[in-house]
Amino acid sequence: LIRNGLCCMKDLNIFPESIFYQSIFPSSVVHPINETTVLEFCIGITQLYACVSVAVSGFTLFYNKGYKALQKQKLKKKKKEKKTTTTTLVSIQEQRYEKDITDCYRNMFIGFLVLCIGIAFFWLFANSLHITQTDWIGGLPGLIHALTIMEMALVPLLYFMISDSIRLIGKAAVMEYLAQILQNCSSKGVIPSEIITDSVLTVLQEDGDDDPFWNGKTQIYDDNDDDAWMADLSKNLELWTEKGDEKSTTTTKLQLQEKATHLATRAVVTRYEAYRELVYFVLNFIAFYGYFLGILTYYNTENEGEESASIRILKLGMTHTDADWTG
Repeated sequence: LIRNGLCCMKDLNIFPESIFYQSIFPSSVVHPINETTVLEFCIGITQLYACVSVAVSGFTLFYNKGYKALQKQKLKKKKKEKKTTTTTLVSIQEQRYEKDITDCYRNMFIGFLVLCIGIAFFWLFANSLHITQTDWIGGLPGLIHALTIMEMALVPLLYFMISDSIRLIGKAAVMEYLAQILQNCSSKGVIPSEIITDSVLTVLQEDGDDDPFWNGKTQIYDDNDDDAWMADLSKNLELWTEKGDEKSTTTTKLQLQEKATHLATRAVVTRYEAYRELVYFVLNFIAFYGYFLGILTYYNTENEGEESASIRILKLGMTHTDADWTG
């Protein structure tokens, strides 16, 4: 937010007579770095922060929640061939391992994309200090190549924002459906075992907000945690699907009623989380199209009046200069 605000301040030439537009380096500093203003230096600091923080986040997601988690999940799947008392429990365990492995691959891919975006921010940092006016790191073509890499990495991420929004809307509908089922089953104190799947249990057992895709969806457990999870799962299956004595049935009825109310509330929150993902998509698409205009005007060498209709449409009818500035 600070970075974008400072960039808008520069583009709109706000407070042109202030200290922000004075050179921060003495004239003895190598040209053209000595032309860097206080405002451009502040923008450069925020660009460098984005470079480091985004790159580290991408590597962490790729390695810790992707590669390492994937190796551990595959090892656990081979080792965990324990005998269980119910076919449902075996099926749910297999579904959970398969889902975690799929999430690991997804985390590796997303982490790689985020890492690429973070590294590309270095050229934006260099541009703020006028370094791209030299040939030290590729000059202006190097900056354009970095922006192109950012655009290519952002396309799949925009897709994930849309897909996560759709997934959350579907999840909210499942929560509302389960809330109705639990409310109907609360009089009996038992949930039909045929509706119990990994997805249903995940909804029934989870609490809190749904993590955005860039946080990673796979939780790494050690063997003891996994055993505890299986024991808790077995206990809940027995509690929800098997009718006990009168006292335990009364307790289960109350729990089902509370869970139904909780799910109905969580469904509303989850639907707002879906809208949040759509807001992320809109904001990032604006950034995507802005950088795209800069790349388009760089590669488009045709004269203003000789451009094809498709190029004029992509530039929203603006001139090269206006399209680059607006972007």
